[in-house]
Amino acid sequence: MNLTSPLLRGAAAGMTALNIVSYADMAVRARSASATPEATLLKLTERLHIRFPDTGDRLNDRIAGLAPMTGIAAGLGIGAVLGAARAAGWRPSLRHRYVVATAGALIGTNGPMMSWG
Repeated sequence: MNLTSPLLRGAAAGMTALNIVSYADMAVRARSASATPEATLLKLTERLHIRFPDTGDRLNDRIAGLAPMTGIAAGLGIGAVLGAARAAGWRPSLRHRYVVATAGALIGTNGPMMSWG
């Protein structure tokens, strides 16, 4: 079975859905962007002993550019997993797909932050 197409379609759908929901939530609730991605990125780099070459505003700008990629990675990952599961024959109801996708997105985006406290 060729998984490339379902993985790519699922990844694209997952990333798109996560971005739409995040930005719609910001617009509807008139809230600013979360600082959680920056905190997660800083903890990750600390754990992996990665240092950025900049300081001050340049460091903050670099982190602000890289941090949203943690959410993109979560959307791509859960979408790819669901695409692969569908290609393997998983055909749950729409409600169950939403529950699994939501749980996966929450674990993917909040799990690293919670585990690194």
